[in-house]
Amino acid sequence: MTELNKEQALHRYIELSERRYAEFEQLPDFQRRVARGDYEFFSSVDVELDELQQEAQRNGFLLDAGWDGNKLVYTIEQMTPEEHEAYLAEEQEQALEDLKWRYSEGLLEP
Repeated sequence: MTELNKEQALHRYIELSERRYAEFEQLPDFQRRVARGDYEFFSSVDVELDELQQEAQRNGFLLDAGWDGNKLVYTIEQMTPEEHEAYLAEEQEQALEDLKWRYSEGLLEP
C-alpha cells in the first residue's frame, strides 16, 4: 500500500469530479434527462475517479462531495478503524470471489 497524500488526493478528486460534471453538461439532453430522474451518465474520467476513491479507501480515507445548501463541498475524511477493517475485509472477499470465478472459467490453472 502506498502512502496517500491527502491534499493531493482531494485536489485530484475535485479536478476529476468537475471534469466529469462538465462532460455531463455538454450532453445535448442533459437537463431533460435529469428532470426525468435519469442519472445514468458515464464520463471519460469515471474509471480514474473510481480508482482514486478506492486508493483512498485502501489507505483509510473517504473522498466525498456533498451539497451544503449553497455549494458543492469536497472532503476527505479518515475512516474509523472499524470502517477501514470492514472495507479491507470486503475487498479481500471480492478478490477471493474473483479468483474463484477465474479458476472456474479456466482462466487460471491449478
